[in-house]
Amino acid sequence: MLVDLEIPKGNDFKELARKILKKKVKSAEKKLLLKAYCELDISSYNEIIQTPFTESFSDTIEEISQNNYDSSWLSNVSSGYNPILIKFITKKWMYLNSLDEKVNFCLTWKPFKVLLVQLGKNSKPEEVANFIFQLTPKNIDPKEVKVFVEIMSIAAGETDYEVDRVKCFEACCLAFSHIIFDLNEKSGFKDLIQACEHTQKIISSDSEIFKKLTDTNHNLEWFKSAKNSQGSVATKSITEAQIANRNGCFVLGNQKSSCVDFSEFILEDVIKFQIKNKDSTVKDYTLEEVNDLQSRLMLLGGEVGDKSVQDKQKEKDYFVEVVEVVTRLGYAYMSLCEAGDIKFIQWKKTFNCDIEFEQGISISDLMLESEKLEKRFMNWKEKLTRFRRLNPIINYFSVKQCLFLQKQLFMLTDDCNHFDRLPPQFYTLLNFLAHDVNIFVMTYLT
Repeated sequence: MLVDLEIPKGNDFKELARKILKKKVKSAEKKLLLKAYCELDISSYNEIIQTPFTESFSDTIEEISQNNYDSSWLSNVSSGYNPILIKFITKKWMYLNSLDEKVNFCLTWKPFKVLLVQLGKNSKPEEVANFIFQLTPKNIDPKEVKVFVEIMSIAAGETDYEVDRVKCFEACCLAFSHIIFDLNEKSGFKDLIQACEHTQKIISSDSEIFKKLTDTNHNLEWFKSAKNSQGSVATKSITEAQIANRNGCFVLGNQKSSCVDFSEFILEDVIKFQIKNKDSTVKDYTLEEVNDLQSRLMLLGGEVGDKSVQDKQKEKDYFVEVVEVVTRLGYAYMSLCEAGDIKFIQWKKTFNCDIEFEQGISISDLMLESEKLEKRFMNWKEKLTRFRRLNPIINYFSVKQCLFLQKQLFMLTDDCNHFDRLPPQFYTLLNFLAHDVNIFVMTYLT
């Protein structure tokens, strides 16, 4: 729905300007009007605002208001200016029906025009257009700009010039972000005015913004090549780490609800990683994908003094540390299960990643849990060694075979009818103890 373009009551200047536009326009030509409102001709704009207007201007508005008028003239003046803005003006103008609406449109366009006047005094219009075009969402995702700046800070090196050009780029992104990223095809005129007002406030606080804009335009090719080489991979990695550090969840241990045979399993069966999306859906990641992200983060380099880079370093270090601790705990759990400690078969631990506010289980808790399992594993190995020394017949069986026998015997004590379901491997192993063991003997013994 298009926004209402009514002029606020009590605004004497606009009411007076409306009367001038309607009744006192004398000699202005279409060309002058177009330059004033579409080509950033500041002198012509000031002339229209400050001097008496001619009837020709009024005729122009009347002519445009006719339904059969070809409004393509607006598009024809896009040379040297942002074509996206011209397209927006054209589309907006076509929805205006009455003369009052069209006059109001010209008047309410002034806030953005004032912004362009300031830009025109300090830098070339094509520099603004070039910078905005290079940063449209098709080229850089607005969510990636901050991360991209952090990555480029590392890629830039340590010289003052290389660091400064990245900072200039960041300042320009901040100054024009509302116009570059907040406006789209569905934006109304009110949205445009608000974006321009935000931009006006930001650039008024930075007297060097237009010098930075010029320097940034000179280095756009360097930024593009850096993004295509190191930046694209690094930006993606940091973005993924930021999401994982806030919405990620590691689940370690027995991933099934039942008591299962852990005689054969790998780390991927023990560690699961999930991302909880904003819509409450959950996306599962393989351990290979987690390790791949960890490897990419570790290749990004060391710490740099700038605060934004330190923030990026914090994201990287947190994720890498979490994966290392989780992997260590996973291996400790695997070792216990493979050693035959059945008390940990049903063990399970959940860790929610939260880089900003660690709640519940923290990284320190995971490290303590790892040390606990590793210590238990060493004690269990010593206990198992002593048991084998005291019972040499157990040396005929591996840990895997002992676990298998233990599981089947446990089921027999729980349910005598389990005899009919004993697998052939069970009797094969018992033949090491007695050659005549079979189902009938087992039934008799029980």
